[in-house]
Amino acid sequence: APYCTCSLCCEAYVMATLLVLLSAPQAAGLLLGTNTAIAPAFRCRHNRVVARTDDKLKLALDIKGKPIWDLRVAANSDASALSEIAKGMYPEEILSPLVSSGYCIVGESGGQVVSAALVHAFKGLVDKSKGVDGGIEEHADLLSVLAKPGLPAEMRQQTALAALRKLKSKGFSDVICSVATDDKENVEFVKSLGMEETKSSAKDVVTFRGPLLMMNPDPQKKIKE
Repeated sequence: APYCTCSLCCEAYVMATLLVLLSAPQAAGLLLGTNTAIAPAFRCRHNRVVARTDDKLKLALDIKGKPIWDLRVAANSDASALSEIAKGMYPEEILSPLVSSGYCIVGESGGQVVSAALVHAFKGLVDKSKGVDGGIEEHADLLSVLAKPGLPAEMRQQTALAALRKLKSKGFSDVICSVATDDKENVEFVKSLGMEETKSSAKDVVTFRGPLLMMNPDPQKKIKE
């Protein structure tokens, strides 16, 4: 797996530890870094879960009662809303640089953000034994798929698929994702995206890889910029 020693990554590692100890089964996934230079000293490991809030969800509906919503690339201005969905477990100061990368996707209905797929793109070593001399390649990590409570399951899935589609269109060959072993709901959710479980030495985390070159992620909606 790639390594990262950026200041945000190290700070978030502490947050990750606290989240594992304190979070309920339905909490927010945890951001662990930004797109910065790599260094082979600290391994990023993540737990992915779903964010829930206490606010009742109100979606815009058409005359047939079906949700009216759009998928679009996330922007800095979304950081506050995303932090609220995640109940503050993703601070705005960490979300802002993450969503500014252009790889994160949000679902929006009636002017409100109702879902989000958070992606961390960063540079990693091609061959750890050779260090930088072995080459550097860009990696993508699906950190979390946030959803407001009551959001239809298919809308959350479409949000995640939109992020995968965006990554593929930007030339990424694969994407990784990790889920806590006991988080059965999200293990099945990640599998539903077409990602494959990979071998890992970590007993508390299930690691997945999405071979984007072989996948055709289809959110069934146009992704607005």
